[in-house]
Amino acid sequence: MNQEYRYAKGWRIFLWIFIPILIFGFGYLGIMPYIEGFDLTAKIFLTILSIALEFFLVLAIIDLLKGKIILEKDTLTSIGVFKTRILKFSEIKGFKKDNNYLYFIPLNKNLKQIKVSSYVGKFSNLVSWAGENFTNLDIQEIIKEEEEILTNEDFGETAEEREALLKKAKKVTKVINTISWISAISLWFFPYFYTLQVIICAALPIIGFVIYKQFKGIIKIDDKPNSAHPNLLSTFFIPACVLMLRALMDYNVFNYANFWKPVIPIFASLAYLMIKNSYVEFDLKKVMTYFTILGMLMFGGMYAYGFIITSNSVFDQSQPQYYKAKVLDKRISSGKSKTYYLELSKWGPQQEVDEVTVARDIYNEKEVGDSALIFFSGGLYKIPYYIVVQ
Repeated sequence: MNQEYRYAKGWRIFLWIFIPILIFGFGYLGIMPYIEGFDLTAKIFLTILSIALEFFLVLAIIDLLKGKIILEKDTLTSIGVFKTRILKFSEIKGFKKDNNYLYFIPLNKNLKQIKVSSYVGKFSNLVSWAGENFTNLDIQEIIKEEEEILTNEDFGETAEEREALLKKAKKVTKVINTISWISAISLWFFPYFYTLQVIICAALPIIGFVIYKQFKGIIKIDDKPNSAHPNLLSTFFIPACVLMLRALMDYNVFNYANFWKPVIPIFASLAYLMIKNSYVEFDLKKVMTYFTILGMLMFGGMYAYGFIITSNSVFDQSQPQYYKAKVLDKRISSGKSKTYYLELSKWGPQQEVDEVTVARDIYNEKEVGDSALIFFSGGLYKIPYYIVVQ
């Protein structure tokens, strides 16, 4: 048996087309500051950046030409840009797999693992071969962790109670995570019951915390690979993310002077709860723990911003004012979603030309030179905001 695995043909063709384009683009990035007359700092920075990017592209080309996995009678060989790694089958403890790579883990910790990209041709065949010849360490870790749960008396006095609690935890997290996805998607794409949808998305992470506490640690906040513990990652992050995006898309905050008063206590409370949890449950000697904590702090920031800005408007009881402005320009920003902008002349308290986000139907109705009607209000938390309504 002697088989070679290289990048899939379609992926190689794409890279041979795309890499030269990037080489040209990054090369121009290094030349541009001298053509455009940038200052010395910008010239040095962009030149260094251009050289670094070109260097990585050269490595990519070398890897494309040289990189391969060789499967022989009793050895697995990985040939890369800088190193060649060889593992005898007898030296392989087992394999793991994620969305991007297949990992062959050695028995001896002094040996390096072999990592195979999912972009290699016939990757699925290699995964099947690994499953037939080696232990799936992902499954092994899940089984081991589930056994630890079922023998942990903190989760129940008997094995039957602990097993029932684990099943219940899986069911509860599946339901609440599904509700979180549905609620967030509906608020993003179909905000027809806006106030109710905002309330639901704001309440879901709080409900998630209550569930997390009730299950005494059997449910986790983060999504750890190969874990038997169910998690509430979707319940915390997805509604908070959509709340933040809706706040950014739907409201133009006129003044942030009073924004920090309600936001800081919410963010500080969430940060305290999550970081406190991390000291109890996470291994602070691992680098990934700090990325997890950073992600939790990001959740706190997203939730605090989205909740305060949306509720500031949804529950606003102040008397609004209306102003007119002239449309000076318009544009669309395209990415994963489209954002519509109008550039408006001075109006009311806004004494400078400003670009504001608007709804798509408003954008389509308006042409340069038209007038726009602006709704201006003080906000529930005295955070003034405005919306182009016509």
